[in-house]
Amino acid sequence: MTILLLLACEGQVVDTGNDDADQDQDGFVLSEDCHDRDAEVFPGATEDCDGVDDDCDGLVDEGTTVLIYEDLDGDGFGDVELGEGCLDEGVEVGGDCDDSLAEVNPDATEVCNDGLDNDCNGLVECRPEGELSADATFVGSAEDEELGGPLRGVGDLDGDGGAELALSARGADGPAGENTGAIYFYAGAPTGEHEPSIDADAVVHGLSEDDALYGVWGLGDGQVAVSSRVAADGAGQTWVLAGPLSGTLDLGAYPSLVGVTGSGSGVLAPALDANGDGSLDLAISAPSASTVWIAHGPFSGESSLADAPVTVQGSDPAEQVGGGLTATDLDGDGISELVLGAPYRGDGGEVLVFAGPLSGLLSPDDATAVLSGAADDEAGWALSPAQDHDGDGYGDLLASATRSDAGATDAGAVYLVRGPLSGASLLSDAHASFLGANEDDHLAPNHGDGDVDGDGGPDVVLGCRNCGEAGAAWLFYGPVTGTSTLAEADAWLTEGTAGDAQGSPVHMADLDGDGRSDWLIGARSQGGGAGGALLFYGQGL
Repeated sequence: MTILLLLACEGQVVDTGNDDADQDQDGFVLSEDCHDRDAEVFPGATEDCDGVDDDCDGLVDEGTTVLIYEDLDGDGFGDVELGEGCLDEGVEVGGDCDDSLAEVNPDATEVCNDGLDNDCNGLVECRPEGELSADATFVGSAEDEELGGPLRGVGDLDGDGGAELALSARGADGPAGENTGAIYFYAGAPTGEHEPSIDADAVVHGLSEDDALYGVWGLGDGQVAVSSRVAADGAGQTWVLAGPLSGTLDLGAYPSLVGVTGSGSGVLAPALDANGDGSLDLAISAPSASTVWIAHGPFSGESSLADAPVTVQGSDPAEQVGGGLTATDLDGDGISELVLGAPYRGDGGEVLVFAGPLSGLLSPDDATAVLSGAADDEAGWALSPAQDHDGDGYGDLLASATRSDAGATDAGAVYLVRGPLSGASLLSDAHASFLGANEDDHLAPNHGDGDVDGDGGPDVVLGCRNCGEAGAAWLFYGPVTGTSTLAEADAWLTEGTAGDAQGSPVHMADLDGDGRSDWLIGARSQGGGAGGALLFYGQGL
């Protein structure tokens, strides 16, 4: 007898050449087993997604592949489809809206104010909705001080990345006597309760009794303009202050522009570059004289608006040319358009747009574009720049029609008009409109836009001091289009004390430097005329 000795290393399967042998000891001999060197492969085995015909049926991975996604951040959720494959080549669940961050996926918990859609649901859950509660409140110190009208974020005056808050009080008393008026400034991002006459970071008073200093606009480059329409014996006067600001300021130490005798100049607009030279210019109107001036910066000493290089002169003071005033680049050429409201011009008021560069003496007939209100609308009392709501790359414009009947008799309306603008058109043909709800509400004197929830799209805030007993304000998340009623607002402030006149005015600015717009609401009749203001911080993504 011949004895065949088989020698093998431990764990090695040796082919004996016998078809009836079961080399891998899986219960199937070589003639039955398609891979008799792998005990995991045999007829009837469970098919795994491993590139092997585990069950010896002549098919590889049948019924085991799935649609897989590439998972770059290892959070178990993918973004890019890889097609059919095994789970060791990708993940089975898609829907990851940012596959570079493991903390962003459909199973994550939303984190407010981090700029991310953490749970990938496409919603901004953290943004303000419904009736709002203020993050900071400000109260006037004395009856008839009228704190809170106007109020502004005036830009970064101290280099900390956030805009300073300015609150005016035209009836405040100062070192020069009664009713000098005052502008109070807060740096940083105030919260809680405040009384500006006590805890403001800086204050400036009018130079004379009854000056009623109250106009204020940030100019950029660390500068802010303040104005009195009755200073300089009724000519009006505007001063340009340079930051940082602290303590009690001497208004007389700053450059100023004095109006024409008796004109009552002092309605201010955002800074503009009217001639394209790169320097900040300042537009100032005197509505009772139907006149608007543009003074070129930089500013020094005392100068007269009579010497201003640009003047827009209406033919009739009754038209109130300059009753509304703003500046913004609507055509994308880098030079600001001057936009004027003339609420008593024509049948229903007009919004006049002057494309720059501007120079010399102009009349309303020189306007590049004219937007007309319907009969008796009083269009143009309030104007403000708007961001690009329609995505065409051009800035837009918010314009009021205080006595519009579109919603109810004299209920008022606000129109969102798309830039660029040219020729003649009707405000009622605007890209979007917001309609007052009740007779004599007079919606519109106060409005603005910004990005409250940080989603990259513009939002709109409206105020109405005549709405309800206390006045009100509404926030619409954008971009907006079509016709909206106040009942469709996403957030609102309607609760308050009768006679507060909330919503006069409203303004948006990023006070805390987080990239989201914060919402300011004045209530200048609060507390028997002492006035007040409310601040709501933007929040969202």
